[in-house]
Amino acid sequence: MASTDLTARKQYRFRDPRPLGGAAAVFLYLYLIAFSFHGVAVILTLPGQTGPNGSEGPSADLIDLLDNFTKLVYLLALALAAFVVLKWTYRVVANARLFDPAMPFRPAWAVGWHFIPLGSLWKPFEYFAEAWRVSQMPVPSAMAGAPRILRWWWGLWLVSNLCSNYSFSIGKNVDDAMAVRVSVGLLLLAIALTLPLTLILVRIIQTLGTWQWERRPQDEVTQVEI
Repeated sequence: MASTDLTARKQYRFRDPRPLGGAAAVFLYLYLIAFSFHGVAVILTLPGQTGPNGSEGPSADLIDLLDNFTKLVYLLALALAAFVVLKWTYRVVANARLFDPAMPFRPAWAVGWHFIPLGSLWKPFEYFAEAWRVSQMPVPSAMAGAPRILRWWWGLWLVSNLCSNYSFSIGKNVDDAMAVRVSVGLLLLAIALTLPLTLILVRIIQTLGTWQWERRPQDEVTQVEI
């Protein structure tokens, strides 16, 4: 009986990805706004921005408070956006397996690869590319490859993450004015890249949602083991 129940839990039926995709788009825009406000707060903490000749005082304390607050909001927005987007990713890849049960990619790994070093640099992209190929309308040929929009999205994602992570790393050296300025510059570059990145990802989410809804199985009992 336990084996039968375990098998039953692996069965998946088509679920409309559009409502979840809409929520993902909202959280992505909120993340972009929070990230941008954090960038402004970081600029204000640069030497010479807190008062005459970089003097410390109540204004400096207020700016530090603003920096910490915007950082907290930014990290919270990032966590929420990541959670919803990954949940949407699971659903889209699971739906794609309904269209092509022979597809080797599993939805759980579409999420899991994001947390595995090195593999996270390309494996999630492969899952998206395969879900795109299987889901697109009209029905694609077997030779259809990853479109340019997916390549732009993944390239921007990698570069923006590199800038953000490196900014955080060198920004720890607060006693080195040059390191602080480089850190802020990289952070601002990451924010600038996040704008087209967000717009492209939202477009991908909307497109895949529409395609999968149009290709949804007409038989409501159609299911696949995931």
